[in-house]
Amino acid sequence: SSSSSSSSSSSSSLSSRGEKKNKSTELSELIASLEPVLGGSGGDSKKGGVTPKVRALCLLGGAIEGCSSTSETTATATTRSSTVNTDNANTSDANNEAASEGLTPAVVALLAKFLLGYCLPYRHDYTMINPDDLEEEQEEEEEEGGGNGNGDNYDDNGNDIGENVRDAALGAVVVLLRHSKASAPGVHVDVEQSIMQRLRLARRAVEARCLSDDATDYEHKYDSHGYVYGSSSGGSSGTGDDNRNGGEENDGNNDDAAAAAAAALEGLATLPRARRSLCFAALDGAVTGSQNDGITAGTDASMRILETPSAELKRDVASFVIFASTCLHGETDPRCLMQMLRLLHRCQAVFLPLFGTAASVAVPPKSGTADTIASTSIATKDGMDVDDDNNDINRNDQAFPTVSMFDSVAPYYPIKFTPPPNDPHGISREGLRDALMAILCTVDPGGSSGNGKYDKTAAGTNDTVTDAEAESMTTLAARLFLDRLLPPKSHDPYGDDMDYSDGAERIVDKIEALNDLRDLLLPPGAAGAGGTLVEPMSTVGTVLIKELSSTVIKVHSDAVMDMPSASDTKERENYKVLLDTCCSLSSGIALRLEELGDLSSSHWSVFVLDTVREMASVLTNAPQGMKGRSSTAYLSSLAACGGIRTLRTCLDGCVPPLIGVLRGYGSDAEKAAAAALATGTMFSSSERSLSQAARDGVVIYPHPLQEYASDAVRILCDLAKEDKEISLRVAAVTGLGASLLAVPSSILAKDEITMIQQELVSLSTQIAVNNEANGGASCSNAQYEYACSRVIGSALGRCLARKAEEVSSIARAGCVFDDNEDTASTISNQVF
Repeated sequence: SSSSSSSSSSSSSLSSRGEKKNKSTELSELIASLEPVLGGSGGDSKKGGVTPKVRALCLLGGAIEGCSSTSETTATATTRSSTVNTDNANTSDANNEAASEGLTPAVVALLAKFLLGYCLPYRHDYTMINPDDLEEEQEEEEEEGGGNGNGDNYDDNGNDIGENVRDAALGAVVVLLRHSKASAPGVHVDVEQSIMQRLRLARRAVEARCLSDDATDYEHKYDSHGYVYGSSSGGSSGTGDDNRNGGEENDGNNDDAAAAAAAALEGLATLPRARRSLCFAALDGAVTGSQNDGITAGTDASMRILETPSAELKRDVASFVIFASTCLHGETDPRCLMQMLRLLHRCQAVFLPLFGTAASVAVPPKSGTADTIASTSIATKDGMDVDDDNNDINRNDQAFPTVSMFDSVAPYYPIKFTPPPNDPHGISREGLRDALMAILCTVDPGGSSGNGKYDKTAAGTNDTVTDAEAESMTTLAARLFLDRLLPPKSHDPYGDDMDYSDGAERIVDKIEALNDLRDLLLPPGAAGAGGTLVEPMSTVGTVLIKELSSTVIKVHSDAVMDMPSASDTKERENYKVLLDTCCSLSSGIALRLEELGDLSSSHWSVFVLDTVREMASVLTNAPQGMKGRSSTAYLSSLAACGGIRTLRTCLDGCVPPLIGVLRGYGSDAEKAAAAALATGTMFSSSERSLSQAARDGVVIYPHPLQEYASDAVRILCDLAKEDKEISLRVAAVTGLGASLLAVPSSILAKDEITMIQQELVSLSTQIAVNNEANGGASCSNAQYEYACSRVIGSALGRCLARKAEEVSSIARAGCVFDDNEDTASTISNQVF
């Protein structure tokens, strides 16, 4: 049979590789001893055919694993033994021989070629498919109405036992993929060739295992080892047999290759979970083996590969990652999903460093075409498949296929998995979420040229590459999270745009999306692939920064307007958490952009400066409206935690317009009251920012409030007088108290300090008056007295802390209440 000749040729080839009886020779002898089982039809399939073949293939896989697992131990023992026995030449020769007993690429190629044949579909007599009579046999089965019943090719449980042979072969391939390469004196193994060998083998094995024996629509033609002719070969098969293509001339068109690979992966969806998991294990084995080759070990060889990887290696890696990403499409089992998410993240960790920082985003094939999973053409190099250089499957095959990987994982965001009760598999929503976020948060160092445009020249791409196709993983993930915050409206005229989720669920969903954005853009330690420190903000453009700013502002504004209509206490608390999360994210981004300095100057201008300009106009025209109040809250949080540059920008943009509103106070008391409260809020943000700087041991000069303190204090003291409306007086006193806590006496004139002392005495006198004698205080008066009490309480607290000499233990900015002797004396002797 064809399988008999295959095993004979493979074993003889293995034996001819060396005269000495090393592990390669022993493997060839093992295959030769298993030839009667692996090569023959075996009579009764249940007893003498299939089951022995499964045993034989498992035995071979165990032998490969044994050779691999002992190679590194042998090499270590050899080094130690040769050091001790330096005078014994025979011992040294034996040790060198033992150390060279790893699996060389040539041996791996022959074993791979042998095992791939058993990964393919089998006929009912359990010999491999013959291309000459496959179609004829299927026609006969259709006429007889058989071929799918529980015949001799099914066990007592109705399972196709022929599939077990393919599983055993693929299991042996997994072991072969994970093996450690030979490493010994006199044995040279090219690391790049070893990596490419693993990647190609993994892809071929998965394709072969996924094929079904009724897939004849694409004219599958196999030789005895499973290599495809006329379908995934774009040119010569490397065998010299021109009749393998069914007598048709191959014009180099890849349509057949695309169709064949598409059919192969269509079969993946029909496999049961355990067999899909085995296919994914083969892909993972290739990544593990590549890592074992030393690609991330920091050795001289690995450093050379990372510095100058060949175009062929980068093309093979990109093709493998696209193939692996495609295998994830449509996966619904949480166990397989977890397995594939971890695999794709490992692909990033192991392979991204190969693509450096110039071009690390690839343009994937168009969605929905077979190019996504098309096999490359086959040539022969050391017995392994080599992709045709003219293949155009990856139009940008010199870059990492980030977009292809993103497209495969994006449909699973956000994770909505709920494990069943007493789930024994340990798959949780948090675990899936962490695995998905690990992929999305991996920083792609060269995804953007810093201005939102992809550097096509550095990437070596053509002019057909669009900016949207060539964005970094950070950009793609950020837009995914932004869509969750503000879902785009459907353009379907017959669609239903109503959101039927309850309010609490929508709020929690937005909070989670904001936290995901924080994890993406503000990680504790921004680490890229390979452990290198990379700043996520450096891989996004200004267009995304603008989208990010506008979306967060919109979410914040909506929460401010919706909060008064909250249905219960829990919902109101959720709104508060949402507002705090928005403010924390925006101020954190502003601070990070400020810390990056000139590297992100344009980004900071878009995120902070443009926002301040837009919101300052709102504060000038209508600070009392919902939008004005929302703008005040957003800008105050930005100023408080966004850095000194951001603080000065917010103050310069907002305080002068607010003072202008207060100075031009006319009949619109509501507008002036809102401006007074906004002024105090901005001053309070300055105090928080300066206190943080003091805790960090930084002194800010000149003081950020130096230009506005005098005007603000004078105007607020005047508005607090009794001749003004009570609502305006309440707002003026509240704003004055917040301002005085932020203003040091060093930036005030002497007469202004005296005015402040007089105002404190006046406020304390008013709240000490017994209003019971006047029939009780009105609601408005109560609010006014409450505001006065807060101001006096703040003054007493700061003065008493200073008197008790506790200021030295509290790192905070000084204010007029505790840094001026006359004011402190007034508070102690008169107010108190």
